[in-house]
Amino acid sequence: MYNDLPSKRKVGMGIVGWSVTIILAFFVVGLVVTGLKWVMAPVNMATGIVERVINADHALESYRWFHSANQQVKAKQGQIVLSKAALEAAAADRKEARRVELLGLQQNCQTLVADYNARAMRADTVIFLHPERFLPGNWPGDRNPLPQSIDLGVCS
Repeated sequence: MYNDLPSKRKVGMGIVGWSVTIILAFFVVGLVVTGLKWVMAPVNMATGIVERVINADHALESYRWFHSANQQVKAKQGQIVLSKAALEAAAADRKEARRVELLGLQQNCQTLVADYNARAMRADTVIFLHPERFLPGNWPGDRNPLPQSIDLGVCS
């Protein structure tokens, strides 16, 4: 009469078995989700970088910075020429002051050139050095392309 009912042991093992199965299922789902996060991390990072770099404000800022820095280097070159002329024409008691002034201008020029060259090689700004290569249409006016890099010798 009671032979068709499961024993306490069978009932207990069934509950334990199902509990272990459910816990293992959650563990496997957790591993899969974690694995997907690891696989998708580079994709999410690349997407975030592109969104920040290919941004209208960043593009204009970079483009304007290259033009400004190039003009600053040209201005420093002119200041160095003037400072050399002032050094040659200076009285003997003023030569050391003029030499220090010239050295300061040359160091400042080299810093500008180094910064220009560093940004011109960076992946996030190099495309904005010559945006006309990437944009369609004719651009009005006389264009003098910016240099890819500037030689430090321009500061001597």
